[in-house]
Parts: sequence; structure tokens; C-alpha cells
Amino acid sequence: MNLEGTLKQSLQTILNQDTANLNAASPLLGHYAELDSMGIMMLLMELESTLGIDVNNIDLTVENFETFGALLACIETSVNQVAVAS
Repeated sequence: MNLEGTLKQSLQTILNQDTANLNAASPLLGHYAELDSMGIMMLLMELESTLGIDVNNIDLTVENFETFGALLACIETSVNQVAVAS
């Protein structure tokens, strides 16, 4: 599964909703009640486990959680940092 698919699957688990139709402009933060501070932490822990990234290296700004595209770009950056460090 590619990174986009992995992120969609993780979001589906947290949101308990179908995420197949999410695109770069799809709103996240403020659009899903489940994506509150606890939901974000659960998502980050899921991604850390699934992708082997360190959540301490993720830029935890509101802007990075506003849309699916912003979150995907943020996660891609973190995954690339892990790949370079390896």
C-alpha cells in the first residue's frame, strides 16, 4: 500500500468512516468531531507504528491537519527524513 492509502486507512480507523474519496483539498480538522486532540494523538501513534516514523519529528501545526493534502505532505516529509537517516 502506498503512503496515501496508508494514511487513508489510518484515518478510516480513527474516524470510523469511509475515507476512500478523500483528496488533497478534503478538510479534516474541524470537519470530523473524532479528529480532536485525542483523535490526532491516536492517528499519530497509528502512523508511527505503521510507518516507523517518529512523531516527535512531525511538524504538529494546525495547518498540517487542516486538509488531507496538508497532512499527507507532512507525513511524506517525515517518512523521507526516516529514509535519509537510514
